[in-house]
Amino acid sequence: MKFLNSFSAETKLNSLSIRIASLAHGNNAYKSYVDQKIIGDNLKYNLSLIISKIILNLQYTDRTKSTFIAIIEKYNQTNKTALTYEDFEKSHLIRTSMGDIVLPSVVRYFFWNIDDEKSNGKGIKTPKQFYDLIACLRIYYDKCFKNVSLSIDAKKFKGIVEGNSNKKLTIKYFIQRGLLFQKDAATFSWKSSELLRHLRNEIASTLWILLKENDPDYREKYFKLLIMTGVWADNLNRFLTPQDGKELRDLALNILQTERDFEKSETEFTKIWFDSESYRGKKIGQKIPAVHFNYDSVHNFVESTSLLGRFFQEINDHQKTRSYSSLLLQIIMDFDKHPKPYENALRLLTDMEKPALIWTFYSEIPRAFPMLIPYLLTHQDLAALAFSLIDKIELDPELLENSYKHDDRTKAVWDAKNHLWLEMFDMMLEHYSALHSIDQKQAEVLSIIMKDCSNKLFANNTTGTNEAIVHSMYRVRYEKALGKLSSKRITSFRSYPQPLVLPRMMFYIIPQMRQFFIIELGETIQTQSPYVCFKSGVFDLCIELVRLMNSRVSEIEIKAEQTAILEESSKDLIKALYAHLTWFYTAKEIERQDFDQPETVKITAHRQDNPFAFEIIDWGYLFLQFEKQDLLDLFKENFENALTLNPQKEYYEDENREEKIKIRIFLTSVTIAYMAINNKKNQFELEGLPVSEVLRKLKEYINVYFLRFSTNDIANGRIDVLDDTFIFFKYNQYQHDLHDLLHQSLNHFEASEREDFIKQLYRNSVELGKMLSAINSIESNHTRTIISELIDNINIDNFIDSRRTVTEYENALIEAINSDTHWELAKPLIEKIKVHFEKKRHLPAETEKFIFRINLLLAFKEKDFAELCKLEIPKNKYAIHPVDKNLQLEKKFYQALFKLYNDKDYDNAAALFRGLLSEDPKNVTYAYYLYHAETLKSIK
Repeated sequence: MKFLNSFSAETKLNSLSIRIASLAHGNNAYKSYVDQKIIGDNLKYNLSLIISKIILNLQYTDRTKSTFIAIIEKYNQTNKTALTYEDFEKSHLIRTSMGDIVLPSVVRYFFWNIDDEKSNGKGIKTPKQFYDLIACLRIYYDKCFKNVSLSIDAKKFKGIVEGNSNKKLTIKYFIQRGLLFQKDAATFSWKSSELLRHLRNEIASTLWILLKENDPDYREKYFKLLIMTGVWADNLNRFLTPQDGKELRDLALNILQTERDFEKSETEFTKIWFDSESYRGKKIGQKIPAVHFNYDSVHNFVESTSLLGRFFQEINDHQKTRSYSSLLLQIIMDFDKHPKPYENALRLLTDMEKPALIWTFYSEIPRAFPMLIPYLLTHQDLAALAFSLIDKIELDPELLENSYKHDDRTKAVWDAKNHLWLEMFDMMLEHYSALHSIDQKQAEVLSIIMKDCSNKLFANNTTGTNEAIVHSMYRVRYEKALGKLSSKRITSFRSYPQPLVLPRMMFYIIPQMRQFFIIELGETIQTQSPYVCFKSGVFDLCIELVRLMNSRVSEIEIKAEQTAILEESSKDLIKALYAHLTWFYTAKEIERQDFDQPETVKITAHRQDNPFAFEIIDWGYLFLQFEKQDLLDLFKENFENALTLNPQKEYYEDENREEKIKIRIFLTSVTIAYMAINNKKNQFELEGLPVSEVLRKLKEYINVYFLRFSTNDIANGRIDVLDDTFIFFKYNQYQHDLHDLLHQSLNHFEASEREDFIKQLYRNSVELGKMLSAINSIESNHTRTIISELIDNINIDNFIDSRRTVTEYENALIEAINSDTHWELAKPLIEKIKVHFEKKRHLPAETEKFIFRINLLLAFKEKDFAELCKLEIPKNKYAIHPVDKNLQLEKKFYQALFKLYNDKDYDNAAALFRGLLSEDPKNVTYAYYLYHAETLKSIK
């Protein structure tokens, strides 16, 4: 179905297409490199004409279907069998490729292996069910593939060269350039050569002209000759007329549209498996995973295939039997700009009768055809894919501003991607704003775009050293997209007279998006993962959509009936959020796709602690909406009923650790919600939300659950959720330790409640690290004094002896050194860490750096400048530069701070900060302290 199709949209699409093509790295480097010597030789000797004539005279093996069927018939006659062509086709031991019968990689390797094993005196067993098929296929392989090459008669070869150039050029030139080699006295065989790479377009154009003029079967032969000889043309419009280009395009289209190998098939994965690049590890007859693709729509097919590609690399592998399609797609793209840009290419991408071709084409777009991406917006079935493809483009950082350093380059690249993404998003919103009505199918496109955007923000799967930068750019994109959606106003009025205020589009489109997200939240079947999948991205997006639907609006902007629709839609989404969250906490089993069998299987539910970006979900707003819909108590009751500690197991065993993880995740959301509501209390009250009641309930949850689950006593239904010894963390830039969240929440308690809670929580406790954390987090001086008294009662040796890991010492050490009153506790902790690693006879480099940094701060706090200067910088004896420059700068920084704050020597402090700034001119911290030192000096 057509989508963006206005004149203004066409202009914007063309502009965007040109800019993307110019920025994309892709094939540009390959295309732009030219061997000037070869180009010069072509001008001098007319190489492209000579090579084209050589190609026209090459002898090649007939691999057509008729040849293969003749071999089958002969085999049947000799062996009294009844094999048919369909038997081979169903077994996927053969494939069709432009009219030829070819062998996929696994089959070819099987025959190579047989020959190799024979030479070693061994044999390879043929699976019984394939015995006759393999035996017959071996005859075809020996005749049409084994030791077979393109060849030309020596006399003919010599005649072509001598007849089309001056006497200076001989056949030796082509042999030295690697185009052919002498097979025997009368024959030369074809090879690949750099000549073909640098003259590919000249040769392909010349070959087309010669064939068209001299051979009535030129249509059948042209592409086959290019593919057999490896002439991968990619810019024929420089040499051929528009009429020739149109004929070539139509010929390429016809081949792809009539090729049966691309047709929809329930055994598509088997075909892919047989032609995988990892063929060495595969055997004919072994069990092939039961992988099925989603053929419901173009987007669902591409999305499911991308997901399956994470588990089966074969899906993303180059398939030799289909490699010819790359050339045909290139020809189509080169000559598909008139009358409508890329009309035929888009038709291929929407033909669900040939999904394998869609995937092949889609996979090529980021590298070879990035200019096509904006035009996907013109088709409703393709529009959402355009946004996914933007992130797959490899942009050339040399063409971007501010891309000098590695980090700067990453940011510049993702800034550019975000700009392109948001520009397309603006075009989508402009399209929606001009529609007279928006149905669910149209709204589904926007739903998919927003879902993919939010899922990328909440996915911790970016790779490389700059994942934090990439993730931050995803967050910028997500927030800007929501902002644009919230502010876009309708331009095509639905009623007469026109409203006084142009209504915001979101009030009409979000209700139409509702059903998509209700289904999305309700779908809980897992793909391979053994963990309960909390859909953070969709979950957060739905909260934001509820917020938008509940935005303040006047009656002159939308009518009462639309307001009623918004209220109903908001309630439906809140119920879906409630159902998904309840399922996450209460599910005992989950359904999982199993690729060893066609049906899903049920497995025991497990949860991962510390879901990525869980902390940035607006739990406060969600719990306020739950309360408004009378769901908060029910949610808490369901959570409570789902807790089942097993008294027969230890607290660290899987069954009880699973319950501990649930409680930790629940309390993380409760503490974040409690703080968020307190910080925005006035705003939420103005929105008419039940602030006081929710705060009261959340405070009660904090009191009850933290005190109940603060010690390991499984027999009495208790487990210590603040003990993270047996919790395994992944990198999460948003992660906050649960005890830190608790301590920050206590700042919003009444003084007496806070102090009673602290006394109950830490009575008779040796949790020095957590108490120090509380002192550093809690703002009340009186409460801090109470905690300080509790710390004074702790025997430091008892704390040290009770720890299980060095990480616990390090965490306590950080809290101690950051404390205003108990930083002296850092010394015994440092010694304990050193003793631990002395026993192991190895001090990790990172731990050594960590201790060095603590000692810098300790010397500063003890006001011991001599000790500060004496501290040795850790050295890496295996590095080219053994002394870490960053550690050198840190030591100088503390020396400058010492002069500034302890000695009040502002002259020397300013000089030191000036030196630091010369080493790192962009360091804002150095600049601030230099300014501070010079200011204090001027007012002294």
